Amino acid sequence: MKTLPLKYRIISVTGIIFLGVLAIGLGIIYPTTRHIVVTRKSIEKTESQLEEQYQKAKLLRRSIVELDTIKQKMSQLNKITLNKGDELVTIREFEQLAARHSLKQKLDVVYNDGKNIDSKPKKEKVIKRPHYIFSFSLEGSYKNLMSYIQDLERTPYYIIIEQLSWTRPSKSEQQTVILEFDGRVYSKE
Repeated sequence: MKTLPLKYRIISVTGIIFLGVLAIGLGIIYPTTRHIVVTRKSIEKTESQLEEQYQKAKLLRRSIVELDTIKQKMSQLNKITLNKGDELVTIREFEQLAARHSLKQKLDVVYNDGKNIDSKPKKEKVIKRPHYIFSFSLEGSYKNLMSYIQDLERTPYYIIIEQLSWTRPSKSEQQTVILEFDGRVYSKE
């Protein structure tokens, strides 16, 4: 048998080693690398989902904590607004308040469902919500009228008064003054 020259033996051994390394690379390293890349993407996706769930859980916990605060504020809101149909009770309260201050009072009330708000430009933005408009006309001494307004501010209702109109009646005592104004009180539907 003839032996191959050393040069050809080195080339053939190198070729065999190269083919072996190539086979190992294609058969083992490439699939493993591909599996690592797919696993990494899956881990990143799972991580982002977990982060999203964590943020939602954090918001839910904060909402639960703030629920008591919201209930308190809703209780306050219920106190400052009128239930639809409770205007007679409120009128009685305003009449008793006027009687306590020795004032003559004329009181009208109109319900507005909030859908038909006049389109006149106003300084204050009108919220299109159901409300009552109480039209007050009070007559009495200036001191009693001011006391009445202070007590009106202390009522549990949030009364929006845009302007007050003060006049002195033509044929009456000098100390008598007439006060007229409209007060808006929001209502629950």
